[in-house]
Amino acid sequence: MSHKPLNELAEEISAYKDHIEVGTTYVHYKDSTKTYIVRGVVVIEADDSIGVLYQAQYGPRLSFVRPVSEWLAIVDGKPRFSKVT
Repeated sequence: MSHKPLNELAEEISAYKDHIEVGTTYVHYKDSTKTYIVRGVVVIEADDSIGVLYQAQYGPRLSFVRPVSEWLAIVDGKPRFSKVT
């Protein structure tokens, strides 16, 4: 597989800056008591898709990567992740 040019990947990441705020705390729709901090919007190298790197603020504070399409998805009529206000 050939990879996309870096400037194209940077533009794709930039397009999500209005929708996903790095450094901001979010909650998952299933459990609003568990919070996550977005650490970055990243390239998933395996397929050049864009993902969200986020860290749990509970337990051992594991970090996760989720495709941006899943992060922004609506599930059961609610956003999968919502900003903590």
